[in-house]
Amino acid sequence: NNSKYLEDALASCMLQTYKDFKIYIIDDNSKENIYKVVKKFENALNICYVKNEVNFGPAKSRNIGIEMGMGELISFLDSDDVWDENKLMNSVNIFYLDKKVGMTCGNYRVWVNRQRVKPPFYSRNIDVNFETLKRVNFVASGSVTVRRAVLDDVGLFNENYIIAEDYDLW
Repeated sequence: NNSKYLEDALASCMLQTYKDFKIYIIDDNSKENIYKVVKKFENALNICYVKNEVNFGPAKSRNIGIEMGMGELISFLDSDDVWDENKLMNSVNIFYLDKKVGMTCGNYRVWVNRQRVKPPFYSRNIDVNFETLKRVNFVASGSVTVRRAVLDDVGLFNENYIIAEDYDLW
């Protein structure tokens, strides 16, 4: 039920400097007319729209999109988030420079009432690893790009979780 923000999210996709991507919009049985917003972008973006018959929650909805996709790399963008115009280009470049990289994530900023942007969440570089993640989830879903092979190896989002499904996967 975030149609009022979805337009901003899709507009940020249009502005990406990296253009070779497909968008899977999984409408988790919203009460709003999400497809009305999607239609505005259909000619400009490569979009696949799916409406769940019931509300499954974020984990299963994300898994549906992952399973539908065919790409080697998967990025996440929630309907109330926006990407920096170089988000995909920066992520893709890291994967092509180092074949050992399985996942990228980056800094992010929070909008306050969609009017003011807070400073970046990280004030310094952080080594995101298992030990640091046990203390704090430094990984914002919308900043993540992951190799499909990694998800094939470790599994997808745990559908038993209503919250923190992303934290569990990272």
